Amino acid sequence: PAGATPTMDAVSAIVVSGTEVVFQGKGTVINDHEEAGYAIAVTDGGTLTVKEGNFYSAHDVFYVKDGTLNIEGGFFDCSKDVDPNAKNDYSQITRDYADCHPSSVINCYDDAYVVGACIINITGGTFVNMDPSNVHEGRLHGCSFVADGYKVVSEAQSNGDVWYTVVAE
Repeated sequence: PAGATPTMDAVSAIVVSGTEVVFQGKGTVINDHEEAGYAIAVTDGGTLTVKEGNFYSAHDVFYVKDGTLNIEGGFFDCSKDVDPNAKNDYSQITRDYADCHPSSVINCYDDAYVVGACIINITGGTFVNMDPSNVHEGRLHGCSFVADGYKVVSEAQSNGDVWYTVVAE
């Protein structure tokens, strides 16, 4: 109905809800539909562990509403955002919901993150234009999703992108 709040399955290509899922292997997940907000959403206490693979999204790659996201490896890019203003509108980093910002490879429900109902734990992976140790999400501005004992190494690319890779200290 008009004005109704969309559900996670209405705005996500894949929803991990109340279960445990592991992505393992060299496969690729692509969400390029302009109506889908997230490639993968985690909700209802679900747990998603990403060990490897390539993940591309027209918007956020991950959205964690309440549950756990563990990233151990992989390649993540949402800089191909279908909103032509998203990549250049850096004023969005101070909004409560910076959903269209290209650094929003990982997005979460701020209130759930603050109280510990949303857990994001990164020990590996490469993130295009998102430093997971310096998040630009609304009220989480400046927090780190990188686990203790790990750090981020950045590498500028010839196309202007920056790849942020999480490695052990």
